[in-house]
Amino acid sequence: MAHRALVGRVILLLIPLGMMQVTPDWTWGPSAFVLAGTVVAGPVLLYEITARRSASTAYGAGAAIALATAFITIWTTIVRDDGNGLGFFGAVFTAAACAFAAKGEAKGMGLTARVGPASRL
Repeated sequence: MAHRALVGRVILLLIPLGMMQVTPDWTWGPSAFVLAGTVVAGPVLLYEITARRSASTAYGAGAAIALATAFITIWTTIVRDDGNGLGFFGAVFTAAACAFAAKGEAKGMGLTARVGPASRL
């Protein structure tokens, strides 16, 4: 499983490298590749930890959906960079803090999912 995840991350990072060869409008420096690698590796590593902790398929699917949503939110916020992204980061970090407070237990995360949005008021 870890080998496939590593191959997937490398392929995702090869896409911008290939685009840099095709068009002059796409320019990434080394720091952009490090940031992209970190943003891609984070959810994958968290999913691997979550999948090992739980034998439930439903819990794993829920974790995958939550991590994919967090990844897309953070990625689009970084790419767009219009100055309004702090609220989106806040939503992702609030969800992560709630999951951490619940120690990853499904019942506790259900409770914090109801309480967490109140912190954004």
